[in-house]
Amino acid sequence: MKYLYLAYNLFDSVLKNKPMMSGCYQWIRAFNGDAKNLKDLGQEDSEILAKLEKYDVIMVNADGADCHLLSEIRSLLGWSSSTTLVLNQDYAPEIWTTAFQFPVEFKDAMMQADCVFATAPIARDLMQAMVGDKKQVTLCPHPVETHVLRKFRSTYTSDHLAVFWHRYFGGETFVPYVVAQKCYRNVSLIGYSESEDPNARRTKCTFKRIFPLMTFNDYIKVLHEAKFGFEPFRSYSFGRSTCDSAAVGLPVVGSESLFSMQVNYPMTCVDPYDVNKIRALFDRMNRDPTFYNDVKTTAQYNVDFFGHDACRERFTAMVEGYRKSAGLSSLSSLEELDRQAKRGEADRVVV
Repeated sequence: MKYLYLAYNLFDSVLKNKPMMSGCYQWIRAFNGDAKNLKDLGQEDSEILAKLEKYDVIMVNADGADCHLLSEIRSLLGWSSSTTLVLNQDYAPEIWTTAFQFPVEFKDAMMQADCVFATAPIARDLMQAMVGDKKQVTLCPHPVETHVLRKFRSTYTSDHLAVFWHRYFGGETFVPYVVAQKCYRNVSLIGYSESEDPNARRTKCTFKRIFPLMTFNDYIKVLHEAKFGFEPFRSYSFGRSTCDSAAVGLPVVGSESLFSMQVNYPMTCVDPYDVNKIRALFDRMNRDPTFYNDVKTTAQYNVDFFGHDACRERFTAMVEGYRKSAGLSSLSSLEELDRQAKRGEADRVVV
């Protein structure tokens, strides 16, 4: 598949990381594809169109800016192009209220795409409700480099409970601190960004040890070195943090609303405010090595659901399904045409 991730403005700092942070940019690596800014494709419409149509698939992330990119690309491609335009969900549903000014803004972006996918079941159902029977919304979580993260090693171990911090919801730390402080003797807040925490003074006065925002490599090492983790994020996102932790084999107790918690950690999914249940689970992992290892090995096995192979298969099936329903050639036929064209046989191929 000749794949292009297209944006108004790419985050180069993420693209250059090896391994790269889990999430939507991972599709570029999963398909060994390209990533480009629209402004870099040229000035003339004909020049931009010629470059776009070299790809089988163009994917756009529906963030607050790039959701408007869909109509711009569609006006160039039209509706008869052999290039398939894919839109993916960006924000978790609980953030839509501030991410989009009106629901129709998000709906219109979805309607401009050939294929639309969500990264978690709740988002898929909500997006399907928005477009009705006019468009099929597919469940297709973003890839994780599980095959790379599993190879991480560390010289050190750090006997602590790692509490994941998220900037959303104002970087909530009050209840996570109350819950976690008695779960283990050493508790750390990881991935913290003071500049994005409106309650930074309180956070720094409560958590005894804080790991600031760091490179993805260093973050994975922290996960590898911790004894276990607590994910208090009350979100309906797919949850990349608990994909990363599962790949490195870190047992985690975490929010039952996260899709990756449901898949990777079925034995330790909780309401993140249920302090009694959470403390009981950590106590059991401390006292029962078998349970600790069961949580760990289940996560390491189940996280392949988010690995490159499984994600690539789901994405390709989505695109092939659309192309078949639209009466277009399959991607495999296009690949064969390309191979034969390179052998100088394109004139004898009928697709």
